[in-house]
Amino acid sequence: MKNLKLLLGKVLLFLILYFSISSCRDIDEFIQSESNNILITDRDKILNSFGELKTYKASFEFYNNHGTTFYFSDGSFISFKANSFVLNGIPAGEKIIKVVVERALNKKEMIENSVGTNSGNEVLISAGMFNVKAYIENKPVELAKGMDYQIRLVYEKPISPTMELFYGEETISGINWVEADANPNVQNNVFKVRWEDSSRAFIGIECFPKRLNWINCDYFAKFQSLEKTKPCINPIFPMRGDSISIQVFCVFKSSNAVISPCCNGNGEEICFGPLPVGEEVIYIVLGKGKLDYYLGFVEKKIISNDKFQLSLDVKTLQEVKEFLSKL
Repeated sequence: MKNLKLLLGKVLLFLILYFSISSCRDIDEFIQSESNNILITDRDKILNSFGELKTYKASFEFYNNHGTTFYFSDGSFISFKANSFVLNGIPAGEKIIKVVVERALNKKEMIENSVGTNSGNEVLISAGMFNVKAYIENKPVELAKGMDYQIRLVYEKPISPTMELFYGEETISGINWVEADANPNVQNNVFKVRWEDSSRAFIGIECFPKRLNWINCDYFAKFQSLEKTKPCINPIFPMRGDSISIQVFCVFKSSNAVISPCCNGNGEEICFGPLPVGEEVIYIVLGKGKLDYYLGFVEKKIISNDKFQLSLDVKTLQEVKEFLSKL
């Protein structure tokens, strides 16, 4: 009997110590709730996540030693000379070249393609962008040394005399555009032209890029405001335990310009580089989760030192496309 009481006493002491330790651990340790989201900003993952937003892609094939001209439905075209390509530095000879072209002619298409009009700390106004890739049997090829190709883009608006050709360079925050001639004082690589096909005449612009991938015909925006500021957004997502790829844009209402953010601010803030105070814009945050999309936006003027929260709602792919079509 004495031994039984002693055993029961030890068991009771053990239980007291166990629950005491467990209680302290619950206070001192943070156990993440299943409802917390994981936000993804990696550029490669973003491009994969939002790929189904794209609404336009053209592809065509031709023999490298012949060259070709491909016409888009609006009368624009892209043209390659014979023997334009090399594979690993070796001339492609008579091999078949497959070219894939994506276009972003307006603000909707820029966001669909996850590309803006950033050039360093400057804002560009775009006449149209092309993303040109070429392959031999799914292996990427390059232009031969000294070779260029021709793009004619239908553009019936007044053409700025400061319009230039830009090449897109990938950064961790998105595409940054650099002048093709690396000379801000010279604008001589985008030309106004007129051409005809069997049905009608076209007016537009012409350029001769010497690189593949993203190319752009733009000019630097000249805003009335001399004051610049760096607005920041704190996006608020519904807490659903989702893994969400996130994109943020500042869309100018009166210009064909879309700016991607530059960096993170304090905490979960996402900030833009210097933007002109007083311009009317739409701030947009897009998210793509495991199944659903997320969307939040606000129309406002750019104001000094603006920092604000933006709540997002769960949306379908179709609802996001309908929203973008109205930009």
